[in-house]
Amino acid sequence: MSLGLGIAVALDRPAREISFNKSVDPVTKPYQLGRELYFKNCSTCHFAIPPEVLPTETWKRILENPEKHYGTKLPKLYAPERLLIWTYLRQFSRSLNSGELDPTVIARSRYFKALHPQVEFQKPISVEKCVSCHPGAAQFNYRTIEKKILK
Repeated sequence: MSLGLGIAVALDRPAREISFNKSVDPVTKPYQLGRELYFKNCSTCHFAIPPEVLPTETWKRILENPEKHYGTKLPKLYAPERLLIWTYLRQFSRSLNSGELDPTVIARSRYFKALHPQVEFQKPISVEKCVSCHPGAAQFNYRTIEKKILK
């Protein structure tokens, strides 16, 4: 669902602004607590990115190796929290294609590229730069965009 909406936004269709509490993408009850825990834990250091941006395998690697998170050691997640977060991420991310490499950074993800089909990035992509085009990124709202080329 999010991929199609990302493409709709890229094609100038109206985006609706929704707060995190109402959810940018509807999440059914079994996944709501996992989403909240993901947001709470991941947005303490950077903007939490939508699960669709990275493949399931990347999310699994991140959760299984918290001591190797892009040069930082993540705070310990206890089993119930980690399981709820994993269940949410697994449900809303996509698997790699056969033979496809697990992207270590967002810019190498085919999902990220599919969600940004006509965007030319002039500087390296990072989570912190999402707010340049997505002013609601801190609230987990990537639907509202400002049209401009990243510099």
